[in-house]
Amino acid sequence: MSRLRGGLVALVVTVVALTGCTSTAGRGGSGNAPAGATAIPSGPSCVPAPASAAGSSPDATGGPAPAAASSPDATGSTGEPLLDLTLPCFVGGQPVRLAHLGTPAVINLWASWCGPCRGELPQMQRYADRAAGRVQVVGVITSDPDRGGAQSLVDDLGLRFPMLYDERAKLQARIGPPVAMPTTLLVDAHGRVAYRHSARPLDEAALADLVRHHLGVTA
Repeated sequence: MSRLRGGLVALVVTVVALTGCTSTAGRGGSGNAPAGATAIPSGPSCVPAPASAAGSSPDATGGPAPAAASSPDATGSTGEPLLDLTLPCFVGGQPVRLAHLGTPAVINLWASWCGPCRGELPQMQRYADRAAGRVQVVGVITSDPDRGGAQSLVDDLGLRFPMLYDERAKLQARIGPPVAMPTTLLVDAHGRVAYRHSARPLDEAALADLVRHHLGVTA
C-alpha cells in the first residue's frame, strides 16, 4: 500500500512540473492568464485609429491613390500627400491607414538585417518617449521576411512605439526613388509628407530639430 501511495505522489509532482513548463510568461504573456487564454506575441501595441477617420474617406482600395511623394535627393522636403496605404500591425490590432493617423507623425522604415537601423531605433524610442502626446512615432518593418529576427530586435532594444509590418516593402517602393534604409518620413496631421530622410541614421536631437522645422512641433 505504501508503494502505491508513493507512486501516486510521484505522478502528481511530475504533472505539476510539466504544467509549469507551458507558462506564457516567457512569450509576452502575463503568466497568470485565465485557463484557455491564447498567448499573445510580445511587442508594442498598434496605432489606434483616430475617431475622426471613421467614414471620412473612401476605402484604401476604393479609389485612385494620391500621387507618390517624391524628392530629387535621398533626403529632402516633399510636401506631397502620403500614399493612402494600409499596413497590418506587427503584433495584433487592426490594419493602419497611414494617411489617416490624425496627428503629426514620424514614420521610420527599418529591418532586422539593416545595421544602421539597429543604431537608430533606440534613438527613435527616446524621441517617442520625449514627444508622447504631440508626435506619433510609428515603425514600419520593411522587406524583412524573418519575423523572428524583427521580433528579437524589438525585444532586445525594448522598443515600445507602434510597429507595422511591410514584408513586401510596398511603402518603400511607392514613396519615390529607391532609397536605402533606414528611411524616416515626417508626416503632418493631414497625411502630407513634409520631409524624408534616408540612409544616414538620425539621433534623438537631430530628429527633434527636423520635426520642429518641418512639422512645427517642439518636443
